[in-house]
Amino acid sequence: MIGAQHEASIALGHRMLHGSLPGLEAMITMSLELAAQLRTDPVVAAGIRLTMESSVFSTPIVGPYRDWMAVCEELLARGIAEGDVAAGTDVAAAAHFISPAFTGVQLVSEALTGREDLDRRVDEMWALILPALVAPDRRERLIGLPARVRTARAAAASRA
Repeated sequence: MIGAQHEASIALGHRMLHGSLPGLEAMITMSLELAAQLRTDPVVAAGIRLTMESSVFSTPIVGPYRDWMAVCEELLARGIAEGDVAAGTDVAAAAHFISPAFTGVQLVSEALTGREDLDRRVDEMWALILPALVAPDRRERLIGLPARVRTARAAAASRA
């Protein structure tokens, strides 16, 4: 179950790495798509739950966490090269924060609302993180990026 979930989820990460979206936009898109998978795909939801529980009951399963942090690092480095992420950002530290922040957000959302509020909580997560990541000369344009990505995804889904 964990392996099937990780394959499905990390495929999303690889799609973002090898796609044409700017790094920061790809990270936000990835988080929104993973949130959607958690709400709609029982394999993803179960695999995430089992991965988290493994650290409590047995030897922790660390591969999925490391893989997601590596994807985040690469996307953040792309964002720096593109000028969207502030130069000098410690991409390893930022990735090590963002991936666990998402994990915590979805875990608490599951506990409190059965993930009904997950979209709003992910938006709040980005509202808190983006001001620290975004290059100062791009803040005005990029602070609203999560809402624009969500709108574009909804429009694409309605056309499908």
